[in-house]
Amino acid sequence: MKRAHYIKSAGDWGNSYVIKSNNCFRFLERISISRIKRRKKYRNKPSLQEVNRIVLDFYPDAWEPVMINERFFLIDGQHRLLAARKLGLSYIDVIVVNENKLKNTESSN
Repeated sequence: MKRAHYIKSAGDWGNSYVIKSNNCFRFLERISISRIKRRKKYRNKPSLQEVNRIVLDFYPDAWEPVMINERFFLIDGQHRLLAARKLGLSYIDVIVVNENKLKNTESSN
């Protein structure tokens, strides 16, 4: 069986985020995992047990994109990102958060 290098995210992530968020989020397909950066001082250390659970229970129809900022720093999804690497994926879908636009939207509410 040939190993997949990319698995498309399940559902309609692009439309659901953009419509509900005043365009603070942008959905991108097939981004190289090597472009995604993790902050050295991440708030929570990743749980290898959780990463292994994702790998062992992997179900492509439930795969969710990770969130990154416009400089490609990971915001949410560290376990999914590590699991994707462990699964041998080269590309994943992401949601890009425009942090400035999001702050402006939140402060105006």
